[in-house]
Amino acid sequence: MQFIASDTIAHILLVDGAVRSKAEKFDPRFVRGITMGIVTILLGVILLVAVAFINENNEPLIIAAAGGLLLFISAGVNTLIRAGMVKDSYSKVLQEEDYSKAKKENKVMNAVAPAYWLLVTAGYLIWSFLTGNWGTTWIVWPIAGIIFGAIAAVLDQATKN
Repeated sequence: MQFIASDTIAHILLVDGAVRSKAEKFDPRFVRGITMGIVTILLGVILLVAVAFINENNEPLIIAAAGGLLLFISAGVNTLIRAGMVKDSYSKVLQEEDYSKAKKENKVMNAVAPAYWLLVTAGYLIWSFLTGNWGTTWIVWPIAGIIFGAIAAVLDQATKN
């Protein structure tokens, strides 16, 4: 029985070490991926601004540059998402950062978050249905997100102490 337990622990440590090694090797690629994604998006913006600046009266050319901007944005976002997904997968497997055991075990936050978002959703729907002003009631979401971030930070600090 002891052999099985110690063998299992050794296997877990071996796998953890291998994954951690791969995660550390991926870090430079992650930084490069984020950098390339942002640079690609900025190149699209520069393309559109340059075309509009050089020849502002040539509408077809500006429309083509806008299409180019969308292509650059899609390529940049693709690069950002791919790099982030791999980084997050390592974080999940290693249970680090947002996926740490401490984050999962924050019972106060796990209780507050669902109630908060249910109340925000109910408030949004009531306000929108009563006023019929769907064009402006969307502002609830960014405000609720900012408030939630503040609540999460305060609860995180309170539960650490």
